[in-house]
Amino acid sequence: MSDDDNENTTSAVLVFHDDDGINKKGKEDVKEAIDQLEKNKKKLGLKEILAFTEDKAIEEQTVSEDGTTILVPLEVSIENQEVVESRDKIYETVENTKVDHYLTGEEYINQDITKNSEEGLKRTEVITVALIIIILFVVFKSIIAPLIPLLTVGISYLAAQGIVSILADTVNFPLSTFTQIFMVAVMFGIGTDYCILLISRFKEEMDRHDSIQEAVITTYKSGGKTVFYAGLAVLVGFSTIGLSTFSLYQSAVAVAIGVAVVLIALTTLVPFFLVLLGKKLFWPFDKNVAHKESGIWGTAGTFAWARPVIALLIVAVITVPALLTFHGDKSYDSLAEIGDDYGSVKAFNWIADSFGPGQSMPTTVVMETDKTIDSTKEYQEIETISEEIAKMDGVGQVRSATRPAGEVIDDFLVQNQTEILADGINESTNGLKEIQNGLQKAADELEDAPSEMKDAKNGVDELMQGTQDAKNGIGELSDALKEIQNGIQSGSKGAEEIKTNLQTIKNNLDDTIATNKKLLAGYKKFTENVKGAGAELEDDDNKKQLASIEQQIKDMNTALLGAKENIEKMFKTALESNPELEGNQNFQEAYGTAKGQIEGVMGGLEEAENQLNKIKNLSKSAQDLFQKQILSPLQELNNGFSDTIAGQEQLSSGIGELISGIKELQSGLNQAANGQGKVVNNVSSLQEGLSQIYGGQKELKTAFADMQNQIGDLTSGLNDATDGLGEIHDGLTEVERYLGDFDVDPNNPAVVIPKEALKDDAFMEGTKPYISDNKNIAKFEVVLTHSPYSTEAIQMMDQIQDKINDVKKDTIFAKSDPKLGGISSTNNDLQNISDADYNRTVFLMVGGIFIILVVLLRSFVMPLYLIGSLILTYFTSMAFAELIFVNILEHDGLTWAIPFFSFVMLMALGIDYSIFLMDRFNENKGGDVKEGLLSAMKNMGTVIISAAVILGGTFGAMLPSGVLSLLQIATVVLIGLFLYAFVILPLFVPVMVRLFGKVNWWPFLKNKDKGMK
Repeated sequence: MSDDDNENTTSAVLVFHDDDGINKKGKEDVKEAIDQLEKNKKKLGLKEILAFTEDKAIEEQTVSEDGTTILVPLEVSIENQEVVESRDKIYETVENTKVDHYLTGEEYINQDITKNSEEGLKRTEVITVALIIIILFVVFKSIIAPLIPLLTVGISYLAAQGIVSILADTVNFPLSTFTQIFMVAVMFGIGTDYCILLISRFKEEMDRHDSIQEAVITTYKSGGKTVFYAGLAVLVGFSTIGLSTFSLYQSAVAVAIGVAVVLIALTTLVPFFLVLLGKKLFWPFDKNVAHKESGIWGTAGTFAWARPVIALLIVAVITVPALLTFHGDKSYDSLAEIGDDYGSVKAFNWIADSFGPGQSMPTTVVMETDKTIDSTKEYQEIETISEEIAKMDGVGQVRSATRPAGEVIDDFLVQNQTEILADGINESTNGLKEIQNGLQKAADELEDAPSEMKDAKNGVDELMQGTQDAKNGIGELSDALKEIQNGIQSGSKGAEEIKTNLQTIKNNLDDTIATNKKLLAGYKKFTENVKGAGAELEDDDNKKQLASIEQQIKDMNTALLGAKENIEKMFKTALESNPELEGNQNFQEAYGTAKGQIEGVMGGLEEAENQLNKIKNLSKSAQDLFQKQILSPLQELNNGFSDTIAGQEQLSSGIGELISGIKELQSGLNQAANGQGKVVNNVSSLQEGLSQIYGGQKELKTAFADMQNQIGDLTSGLNDATDGLGEIHDGLTEVERYLGDFDVDPNNPAVVIPKEALKDDAFMEGTKPYISDNKNIAKFEVVLTHSPYSTEAIQMMDQIQDKINDVKKDTIFAKSDPKLGGISSTNNDLQNISDADYNRTVFLMVGGIFIILVVLLRSFVMPLYLIGSLILTYFTSMAFAELIFVNILEHDGLTWAIPFFSFVMLMALGIDYSIFLMDRFNENKGGDVKEGLLSAMKNMGTVIISAAVILGGTFGAMLPSGVLSLLQIATVVLIGLFLYAFVILPLFVPVMVRLFGKVNWWPFLKNKDKGMK
């Protein structure tokens, strides 16, 4: 949209059409034609070309669904070329295109209307002259008499035309296609009528006077005055049009100039010919030039005077039904003016049939703002205005910056945006549901962990107790070994037996050491398996590892059982070697304690096995904690157990030395005692190792207790997280449900302009025809469902204006004064102007004619019913014309200019006949009213009928013009003239004269007139 508003451009559409559909080859021809237009764009004065090949959206708007029509919208500059010239150049550029094509647009249609009117004028002029000659010959029965009016009016017409041309060039005098036609019709009509009146009166006066000169003088004293006032009434009538504001109406003022020239010619040329020719004027029937009275009017006047009620009933029968059916419908369809023979009309009809009539000439709305249109806020407001206009009844679509193709862009629809959002939220809710389920499962599993951890802690307590018992047993074992040492020292005599028994003890101890090594390996493997179990408690492999640990614990139990058996064997061997030990209470208690502690350790391992079964169910969420706080104590326990085994190995070594000492009995029992001391000392190392194991078990217990508390916190946190995710899930589900239920009325879609749109090159390119270069003017194109020329379209203009004024509030256009353009808007303005001009003209014209009648007739009464009779004639004529053109011929209404021009014509021309009759009646006002009226009717009847026929003939000559408005004006005037000449004047006026009697001349009655019958 250019900022250059000064350049004169017009919108046009080049329409390509094929009734059978435009095939692929045809589209290629059209594309080639468009390319030629683009190539010669500057030469042709084309500012914009919208090609269907540019974009898919443009193709949808410019190629009809049935494939028969392709539109190429153009913006044509007529700054340096005429409309006809621009059309010819465009046709020449695309002349090689085989697809039928025509150019249409408001200017091109108006140009065709002008051309049609000019051609119609030529036909009207010829027909008018021919009709006048024929009618004058019939009226005067002379060859010479008809020439006088023709010469007089012809010279007057040429002179008036010259004057009008000078005025148009010098003072910008208004002209239109109606100017010349109206001048021809009115000037030839009334000029001939006035000539008939003067020549007829001249015939009368020749019978009364011996001299031609006296007859001429008398004619002008009486008839001349009538013609003057009649002409003055017409002159005033057409002059009042000059006070109109619409130039088309003002152009009819030229008729007033023509009437003035005719009046001058009637007072100069006609008297000259009357005096010059005399009776020869009526050759070849100059021997019988007596004036004949009108029998028709005489009879009608007598009947109306005698039967006034019946006369009024006849008038009512003719007028009332027509008036009751009259609606006053008006049409602004310029296309109807010229028919379908013109290319502009053919193209328009192609568009109307294929796209709808509104597509060819949309209504343009332009609004200006002092702010820059460059953000989503401004574009959103433009879309809001577009949508509000689009929702109006009678609006097909609105094209604007946010909907350049006439429809809402799909990506801007909230419906589509919510569907995309709903899909995303649905995926989110599904993911959250899975997370929620996972956390809930973990929480459920961890809910059992505290009790399992408690059981595990209790198991560790028992294990600690078993370890303590084992430590105590080892201590008692140490005491027993000391007793054995004492026994060795006191039983030197059985050294050989002691040697044997000690060898047995050593063997058993070696078996214990081997068992303890297996136990240590089991502990280490247990530690490694626990470490793996802490890493993944839920894994199937871990479960297998825990089962392996359980089996190893069982193996440890078996090893301890072996140790128990070895101690029992060692006990028996000691008793067998030293029977006296059986009575030794300390030795017995040590043996019992050691055995009981081993059994306690076995019980602890059994409880550990049970606890391990529970540990297998712990959640992997406690993995790190489990590894940190359990693994380290277990490792310390293994180290301590390793020390214990080392002590046992030293014990075994000591027993071996003891045996060696026994072998060397001669070395003495002191060496044996020393060896036994070493054994006792190494037992202390075993006790210390068990103490370390006990400490590790204590730390393990503390770790289990801490883990129990932390797992509780973790379970609570997981439950809270699960609840939170549940609330989020429910919220998103509710949002998804709302978005799913979000239903937008397809006739009232919600639209949101996203910020991304302003960064889209394709979108911004589409806004250019609707946003000015400086971004402060926005244009809207409103495509109506009605024809842009229709009454419905015109009525919508004010509705659109009101809607925009209402919607623009609180937008950047709040202070803007919306301007509507297009043929519908033009016709709406035309209607408002013409209605105002019509009302003004009626008032002024009626007032002017009333004054003239008062002056001429010296009465206030007669002007009232004479003007009333003309108004009755006007509306009746309009009603009959509406019946013909609307009800029968099915037009939308009478052309908008018809009421105005018809009123002017009928009032100005009809009043002539009233003046003809009533001025003649006034000549006899000193006598009897009835006789005076009937005499006037008989003498003027022929003149008025002849004048009506001649004037009707001049307007009848418009019928073949081919211009609808002229045809309708001619119809109204013809009906009105004949209705007035044959019904209203001969039947209605006599009744009024009789009704008022002597009051007809009120308030100008003189004493001598008061005695008038």
